[in-house]
Amino acid sequence: MFPDKVSNSLVGNNRKEKRTRVALIGCGAAGMCFLNALITRKKRGDDVDGVLPYITCFEQASEPGGCWRHVPKDTQNQSQNLACWYDEVWSNIAKECFEFPDYTYKQHFGHSVPAFLPRKDLLEYFKQRTLINDRTLLDEGKHELHEIRFSTIVT
Repeated sequence: MFPDKVSNSLVGNNRKEKRTRVALIGCGAAGMCFLNALITRKKRGDDVDGVLPYITCFEQASEPGGCWRHVPKDTQNQSQNLACWYDEVWSNIAKECFEFPDYTYKQHFGHSVPAFLPRKDLLEYFKQRTLINDRTLLDEGKHELHEIRFSTIVT
């Protein structure tokens, strides 16, 4: 489906670069972390000679968040919603086990929070951490190093 390389010009540079194309399946917590890592490396200057890949993220749902998303009761039986947590679920893993060093819970919430957090708070934390380097990172469509295709099933 994808060619091995895609022609992509870098901003401020006239020559064409060949980027490896990578398909990322899902824009849940791990997918968001991967996209954030890509943009972080770009901002840090790690994209010398176009070494970073071009990512196409395919997400079955209409928004990011994976199993942490809120799902209205009338859509719970749709295929993209079958793996989602119910709204009242709380994490059974202490927040300290999956806190990001570059974006702490204290930074996000502005105060101390309990060790175990509800689904909606974790989702918001994951999403906001993903956006710290690029506020448009999770917007659908094409970006410099990635694109996101929501409501897309991969078979």
